[in-house]
Amino acid sequence: MKTLIINIGILTQQRALFNYKLTDAFANYIYTYIREFTDTSSPYHCDRLILDVQGNSGGLIRCGRFALNLIFPQVGFPLYQIADTIKTELNNEMEKIDIFSTRFNYNQSEIASWVGNLTQKPNFYSIGSRTRKTVDVNDSSRWMTVNITYPYVLYMGNTDIYRNKTINWNLRRKELYSPQDVIIITDGNCASTCSQYIKHIGQKHLARFCL
Repeated sequence: MKTLIINIGILTQQRALFNYKLTDAFANYIYTYIREFTDTSSPYHCDRLILDVQGNSGGLIRCGRFALNLIFPQVGFPLYQIADTIKTELNNEMEKIDIFSTRFNYNQSEIASWVGNLTQKPNFYSIGSRTRKTVDVNDSSRWMTVNITYPYVLYMGNTDIYRNKTINWNLRRKELYSPQDVIIITDGNCASTCSQYIKHIGQKHLARFCL
């Protein structure tokens, strides 16, 4: 799964990345090789990194977010997807589940938070509303107006799968590779969470891309 060529670490992520059934194994895979690549006393130490994500079909959003934070700790906020929710009877009931999860399953659940400062916002659904009008592009006489919530993000840092693995790591939260030393190999089959992972890397100018 990993090869070392001319002082370049190659991390192959075509199948392992973001697998929701193997979350811990995925985290071990990523952390083990990143730790070896960045350890100057390791025989696998390298100054440059290639991330190969060709054909990756995605998985849990938080797996991509945490991997990004581990490999590129210099990245800034926001990386969580900003969202809103349509006001419906079903979503009104779902809010009760969100509030319950925030209070009693904090270390296992995604937490709805304010966009600006990531403070908890489990009752985002009932705090005000906006309206949005959607018009049929083929027939302007056909349209619909809906009520939606104010923007929020689903915070997942409380479930970080690398937290315990890196607690005593001497390079924790330190920049590991400069953008000019990282190459991302991707293709049109990189989908779902993986595509968001790649999008964030591009938006933050954390690496160069090879398609």
